[in-house]
Amino acid sequence: MVRYVAGRDIHDFRKKMRVTQKKLAYGICSISTLSRIESGEQMPARKLAEALLTRLGQPPELYDLPLTRDEYLRNILEAKMSRSLSLGTGELTDLLKAYREASDTLDSLEQQLYETMDAISQFQNDSPDGRQLETLCTTFETSLRRTIPTYDFTSPSITPYLSFTERLIVYYHALTCYALGRRDDAVLQLEAIASYYRERLRGRFDKTTLCAFVLQTLSGWLLDSGDAAAALRYAEEGSRTCFELDQLLPLPPLFYTRAASLALLGRKDESKRYFSLCFSMMEVCNGHDKTARCAKEAEARYGITCSYCGKNKTGE
Repeated sequence: MVRYVAGRDIHDFRKKMRVTQKKLAYGICSISTLSRIESGEQMPARKLAEALLTRLGQPPELYDLPLTRDEYLRNILEAKMSRSLSLGTGELTDLLKAYREASDTLDSLEQQLYETMDAISQFQNDSPDGRQLETLCTTFETSLRRTIPTYDFTSPSITPYLSFTERLIVYYHALTCYALGRRDDAVLQLEAIASYYRERLRGRFDKTTLCAFVLQTLSGWLLDSGDAAAALRYAEEGSRTCFELDQLLPLPPLFYTRAASLALLGRKDESKRYFSLCFSMMEVCNGHDKTARCAKEAEARYGITCSYCGKNKTGE
């Protein structure tokens, strides 16, 4: 009789962490299915294996799981969708269509990913109004409760290890809440995710680029609300995370938030330094004219003339 070895690692990690089968399987598969996987009688589907390993705090990408042709294609498409979100390449709609067409059916975890990415695509591309935003909020909530049925968005307490899809849902649900004017709910959710990254995922390979975007967004929201000290803390943490992950895209807005917070706190010299770094990086990505306008607005708002602003005033 064939015995599959993937379940042995899942069993050993579960025992080591003193997690019951009921708790591990909760929301993602039946206890009887988990039992068959652990005993080697059943090979878990790719997304199920990922969900089980993630919930045990193990990076799924370190395990060489056998894939069917359809699973292999969807795995590639998932990586491309993640890259599209990180870089803002605008390919998400086409990738979603290819993902849906890669197989006749999607299992529950694949469906969770698909409906999450589809909702994100609508949020990013369709300029949704209030009613549409409410619908997207409901979609994100329903999607997360596929795997965490008791998750409370109004009082988030993130106790299990979350899959990338689950973290993505919480992040975009927070963005949607913020767009609806529910600022306190939005900040609460992002603070929970930030705490999760800080306390549970310590190593470089445990984190994703989403971590930097969470910290960037949170620091910007806190700056807008006038909480300069909290905004500075998250901007500093976000900057360190960007360097740790070699993720440069969120750095200019993080440097801007850091500089603005320092200005509001009266630390003018430090503020000038970070404004200069921000605008120098922005010019490479966004061009001179847009960066010069942003620098002029920052100078008027915060009373800071950084080296970048001075250079442009003198025409150097």
